[in-house]
Amino acid sequence: ATHRTIVIRPKGEGPFPAMFYIQGMPCESIDYFAPSPFPIRDFLAGIARRGYVVYRMEKSGVGDSNGAPCMDQNYPDETAGYVAGLEDLKKLPYVDLNRVYIFGHSMGGFQAPQLAADDGVAGVVVYGTGSLTWIEYWDANLRRQSAMWTDDPVTEDQVVRRAQLFNANVIVNGMSPKEFFEKF
Repeated sequence: ATHRTIVIRPKGEGPFPAMFYIQGMPCESIDYFAPSPFPIRDFLAGIARRGYVVYRMEKSGVGDSNGAPCMDQNYPDETAGYVAGLEDLKKLPYVDLNRVYIFGHSMGGFQAPQLAADDGVAGVVVYGTGSLTWIEYWDANLRRQSAMWTDDPVTEDQVVRRAQLFNANVIVNGMSPKEFFEKF
């Protein structure tokens, strides 16, 4: 797969410190063209104004990236894409290799420390992420989000219980999603 990257580079020759932004779970563009206020875009622009190279990468099948559709990607495959992105960032001639940082937002906050452990970066920052196991995080997040979708606690509970059944069968026991939906 070829992933689209967007790089903001300070003026001058460098070398410059760099920040690799890893987005959360949604399969959406990281182009961030919406008008202000747009918190993530405004945050990244602020980092760039402070003299950092800001590197971001679209997920497989999103925007101008090719490869398998984002929704068909699993966690290891998506993380492997970010590993390749970090390698690409470190090849940019104007990047100070001793000052490369990773910023992980939401789900990216789970992936950022993994990349740092394997590739040695100067630091990791995470925001809006979890400290629970994946399944505990998924349950809590889905319950919170379901409460925003419906005023009916019974419906909310049904949504969460269905997700728990999916997680137990697919994530824990290794059933394929297709098998799950055929059986349940």
